[in-house]
Amino acid sequence: MAAPSVEWATRMDAQMDSLDASIDGLQAELDRCIDATAAQDEAEMQAALEALAETCEEMASTLAAVGEELESAAESEEGDLTEWLNAATARRDAMESIVERIKGRVDECLEDLP
Repeated sequence: MAAPSVEWATRMDAQMDSLDASIDGLQAELDRCIDATAAQDEAEMQAALEALAETCEEMASTLAAVGEELESAAESEEGDLTEWLNAATARRDAMESIVERIKGRVDECLEDLP
């Protein structure tokens, strides 16, 4: 990979902003599922949780790809974007941790269903 450019960094920021919004949506959906457990049909609840689990897997895959791109950029980086790369990597790592936590909670909820 050629040294990353400001345009590349801007594109990566936009992609991570989109992932951040998706993570917020995942958390809100999980919260709604948990809050509505008693009022929902079991089959409907299970389907919703399974869909959330699948979305978490997709998001984890996307975050892994972002991580690989950031790592590749860091290896070719010549100093102009070092601080940005470090911050972007930390941000991606934090998002990955949140997705893993949500996925773990979804799995727990699925196990608790009769």
